[in-house]
Amino acid sequence: MTASKPSTALNRRRFVPVLARCLATHGPTPVAIAIEAVADACKLNAAQKLEMSDSNAWEPKYRNVIRWARQDLNFAGLLDRSVGRGIWALNENGRKLLARFKKDDDAFVRAVYELHSEDGVELAPTSQSLLPVGNTDTTPDDAVVHAVTLYETYIKNLLREELADVSATRFEHIAADVLARSLRAVDQSVTPPSRDGGIDGTLYLDHLRLHRAVFQAKKYDPSAKVSRTDIDAFYAAARRENASAMVFITTARFSNEALTAARTFGIRTIAGDELVSLMLRVGVGVRERQTFTLHSIDAAYFSEDP
Repeated sequence: MTASKPSTALNRRRFVPVLARCLATHGPTPVAIAIEAVADACKLNAAQKLEMSDSNAWEPKYRNVIRWARQDLNFAGLLDRSVGRGIWALNENGRKLLARFKKDDDAFVRAVYELHSEDGVELAPTSQSLLPVGNTDTTPDDAVVHAVTLYETYIKNLLREELADVSATRFEHIAADVLARSLRAVDQSVTPPSRDGGIDGTLYLDHLRLHRAVFQAKKYDPSAKVSRTDIDAFYAAARRENASAMVFITTARFSNEALTAARTFGIRTIAGDELVSLMLRVGVGVRERQTFTLHSIDAAYFSEDP
C-alpha cells in the first residue's frame, strides 16, 4: 500500500503523519517552523492560510489544526518533552511507529489514535478513519459532551507541560494563585526560599487576618511521590505557625503513607491531576476564549393547561 498523498483539507488526522515525518526528517524543530513545514508539505494555498479559526480569533485555522495534530502525537506518548518549551520533536517510540508504517499513512494514524494518554482517555474510536464519518448512534448532545471532554483533556495536557517547564520557585507562585482563588483568600504571600522554614506560602482568608492557611508546594517529576517524611516536616512547620488550614500541593503523587498521615493531621492534599483540574476550574494559567449556551425546550411554557 502506498502512502496517502498530502491533503489540502484542514483536518488534523491528515496532518498527523505529515507532522511526524517532518519532525523525523528535521529533528527538534521550533514550533513556527514545524507548522509552516507541515503547511508546505500539504500544499495549503493562500486562502487556506488566511482562513481564521472559528473559535480562536487571533490565529489562522491551519495553525490551530496543526497544533491539534501535534497534541494527538503527544497524547499518544510519541513526542520528546526533554527538548524544552517551543520545540517539537519525536521520541524513540514516535520514530519507531513512523518507520513501521512509513508506507501507510492511514495505518499510522489509526495506530496513533489507538494509543492512550496517561489518563487512559482514548483519542478516537479505533474504527475511525481519516475521513470524518458520522456516527448515527450518537446524538448531538453526546457529541457536545465528547468534544468538551476531549478539549479539556487537551488543555490539561498543555497545563501539565507548562508546569513541567517552570522552576520550583515559579511553581510556588502558581500554587499560591490557585489556592488563593480556590479559597477566596483576601491576601497571599510566598515565603522567600532562603527562610521558608518549611512553609512555602501563606493565605489570609479574612480581612482581619484571623484565619490563615499555609501551604507547601513541591514541583516533582510526575512519576515521583511525596513521602511520609515530607508530610511530617510540613505538619511540624504548620503547627509552629498556628495555621487554621494546611495544604500540600504537588505536580507529582502522594505515597499511601503520606496520604494516611495527611488525613490524620488534617492536611488537604492536591496532586498533579487534581491540580490541573483546579487550575481550569478557577482560571489560573488559562483564559476564557469562547463560551456556549446549550438550550433545551421548556415544554411547560407551551402547555395549554392553566
